[in-house]
Amino acid sequence: MKMQHKKKKMVFVTTVPESFIFFKGQLSYLSEYFDICAISSQVNELDKVGQSENIKTVGIPMKRPVAPLHDIFLLLRFIRVFKKLKPDIVHGNTPKGSFLSLIAAYLTGVPVRIYMCHGLRYQGTSGIFRKVLMSMERVSCKCATTVLCVSEGVRKTLVEDRITDKAKVVLHGSSNGLDFNFFDKKHYSEYSLRQQYNLSDHDFVFIFVGRIVKEKGVDELLYAFDKMSRKYPDIKLFFVGEAEKQDPISPASEIIIKENKSIHYFGLQKDIRPYLALSDTLVLPTYREGFGMVLLEAAAMGVPTIASDIIGCNNVVIEGENGLLVKPKDKESLLEKMELMYNNEQLRHTLKNNTRESACRRFEQKMVWNALLEEYTGNDPSGRQK
Repeated sequence: MKMQHKKKKMVFVTTVPESFIFFKGQLSYLSEYFDICAISSQVNELDKVGQSENIKTVGIPMKRPVAPLHDIFLLLRFIRVFKKLKPDIVHGNTPKGSFLSLIAAYLTGVPVRIYMCHGLRYQGTSGIFRKVLMSMERVSCKCATTVLCVSEGVRKTLVEDRITDKAKVVLHGSSNGLDFNFFDKKHYSEYSLRQQYNLSDHDFVFIFVGRIVKEKGVDELLYAFDKMSRKYPDIKLFFVGEAEKQDPISPASEIIIKENKSIHYFGLQKDIRPYLALSDTLVLPTYREGFGMVLLEAAAMGVPTIASDIIGCNNVVIEGENGLLVKPKDKESLLEKMELMYNNEQLRHTLKNNTRESACRRFEQKMVWNALLEEYTGNDPSGRQK
């Protein structure tokens, strides 16, 4: 009679359930090896994650802002939950979710405590708030037995800022890789899409995908595009994303959006593939980025990129191989690279031909999942108790 092995219990934590998009499909995959439980806030949305990934869930009402009294209450809640669940592994993600869950995991003696750093929230802040956020990062790292970074740039920054010296990157980074079968231009007819959006064969489409805020470099992008559009009447700019009240773009940029008829705003979209399929170049002049997932999605769709030469972007975009890099906050440099991409057809053709293969070689999803599984199991592919 074959002996049944008990699966180890693994808990994934995020502050809000939307962040589980970072692990779409992976949690279901890992459930073959572990007894998976997802913890987050917003129970109704969390339940949807549990149903789609076929895993257990526990709701804990976290809030993103720092709130000392409420956070103490939440910490005690995490401690009670961990004492009941008795997990073998706690996998903390996002600043607040990691901070609380890893302290609780440390206090309750969870043997394996993983902090996955998706980005550095303290970057771009100053004063006491920056010090508080950096202290939270140090505590999360201190309580973790393993610190995984989604990019080499994030790892280097954690070391340089003296947050921790035990961070590591699995393969080339990312938390989930990408499904290159799903993100494939062959699913779409560019001709049909261009007809749908009233574009001619000669129109050149720049696209921005993300939050329409200052820190994403939207002011610089609008300056550069507005200047270009006066010179090249066949260029278009597609905005796919949502404007936010926090960190708003400048009044001058608002005027450009309203008055420049070559700019098209589509708002937040669940599926960005059709917009990428008809685009010639993705532009992401962001000031900070943990891991530029949209850069990877564009690459899979065969769309070359112009992105900031910062951590989170330069781990995906390789200058001259699959895109171009610019100095962040430098609107003239951005304008120069956008004009280069528009005018140099040979360069554009080379980048376009390289971009999908370059991304797939480094970030194919199953390859990333297998590498992470090896990390989680400590080289025991069964993921079971020995």
